[in-house]
Amino acid sequence: MRRYLLDNLLEFISEHTGQDVVEYGMIVAVIAIVVLLGVTAFGSLIEPWFQHLATKITTVGT
Repeated sequence: MRRYLLDNLLEFISEHTGQDVVEYGMIVAVIAIVVLLGVTAFGSLIEPWFQHLATKITTVGT
């Protein structure tokens, strides 16, 4: 059992697929930061547009 765990650990360390997961995680983090900065910077500018849009939207049955 112990040898099995050691073999799996060594295989995981030597594989390059784990590296891809880290890279994708970093890309997602950068995109999230850019979106947050954009919303913070332009949020007050687009708020009136969303308010106007909200007055135009109606629901069926009300």
